[in-house]
Amino acid sequence: RLAGLAHGLTLVARTFDQHWETMHPALRPGASPRDAALRRINALLDLQNGQDGLLADLRKMTFFAPRPIG
Repeated sequence: RLAGLAHGLTLVARTFDQHWETMHPALRPGASPRDAALRRINALLDLQNGQDGLLADLRKMTFFAPRPIG
């Protein structure tokens, strides 16, 4: 599961690197770089949103179960 997550996040990062200027939603012309990208930043916040985001889902997952003793 974690290998797939790592590959997926790598794909997201590469997509940003290669297609940042032409991605949707469009950058706001004439704004500062941060303000121009604000809609994109807000969309990415879903990855780390405390209650409902991807990282919240990861915190709830069981990655291993201890073996019973005896």
